[in-house]
Amino acid sequence: MQAFFKPGSAINPDHKDKYLYVMANAVSMLDSSSDDEEFQHTRKAVETAHVICTRASGSHAELQVEIPTLFECMKIPVVSMGVVRWVEHMLTDSTFFEEAAESSSLFLVLLDEAASCHALHHAHILELLKKLIEGSYPTLEVSVQVSQI
Repeated sequence: MQAFFKPGSAINPDHKDKYLYVMANAVSMLDSSSDDEEFQHTRKAVETAHVICTRASGSHAELQVEIPTLFECMKIPVVSMGVVRWVEHMLTDSTFFEEAAESSSLFLVLLDEAASCHALHHAHILELLKKLIEGSYPTLEVSVQVSQI
């Protein structure tokens, strides 16, 4: 999951399909009689979310357009957690608030959606929010830092 949702990570194209297969199989196959349709849906959702997160890492306008699609993919818990991890990487990047602070609300919307859909994600999201609130951001303008106090 880290490889799919960590900004800047490169996945070998020869192995990408294998990783997708293993991840989708691990989360959708409960027993030998599990539905292949659920497996295919999970696999497609992981791949779609991966593509959106990869493209949106450089363009927040792209993210805004893809929010409905991402919400649909996030109904699957593994995709939702992957998106939460991606948001964590994006927001904790030291250059994020210098370059794209105005788009931070989109990331909070994604965290809200993950928390709304999956109760088991609450603890991780809470820890992330605490880390963000308690964090120090010396690269922000002084007026922005003061308004956060």
